[in-house]
Amino acid sequence: YEAPRYGTLAVRFSKAMKQVDPSIVVIGCGIGWSGDWTQGVLSTAGQHVDMLSGHFYGPVSEPPIEEGHLGQARWASDALPAIIESVRQEIDNGAPPDKQIAFSLDEWNKGHHAMGDPFAHDWHDGPLDGLYLASALNVYSRQATRLNIAMAAFFQPVNEGCIRVTPQSAHLTAGGQVFKLFRAHHGNRLVRVSDTRLGASKSVDFCASVDVQHSR
Repeated sequence: YEAPRYGTLAVRFSKAMKQVDPSIVVIGCGIGWSGDWTQGVLSTAGQHVDMLSGHFYGPVSEPPIEEGHLGQARWASDALPAIIESVRQEIDNGAPPDKQIAFSLDEWNKGHHAMGDPFAHDWHDGPLDGLYLASALNVYSRQATRLNIAMAAFFQPVNEGCIRVTPQSAHLTAGGQVFKLFRAHHGNRLVRVSDTRLGASKSVDFCASVDVQHSR
């Protein structure tokens, strides 16, 4: 579909669904954060959607770990903030003046050749995936409130990121270990950390939270 036609259909479905249940949240399709698509959809359906969705995958690489791969692992912390900032701006530019539209990352992961052609490429998981996922989670945690990111759904955990399943076994990958560590932050409140020495050196990628329930 072209964006205006999709937006027209989205309005029809949104009105019909909210007549049945006014509390539902309607998510419009953002198609990979294309600016033209975003503006076309929101100019037609902006009053009738609560979020705009999109998918985002980091750069593709395969093992072994070689020179330059650490840069790919740090790509999320180095490049991702500016990208999601531009997405936020695109949505704000297209949204009706009186409405806040959140954006939903309903697919995100590190890119792999196997995603586009699984018959030609095996799925490889290793330390590079863990480094990338940790960096991306830090970015999303730090920016979610400020940029109104309502959802960041990892896709997909089984055999494409977190849990490696074979006919006889299953184990957490490096990415799965990262998510296991991040459980300590679940439900916590973000702490704004402003250590200029660490920020300037870029030697440490960090995010901090406080457990409000148990800190009283």
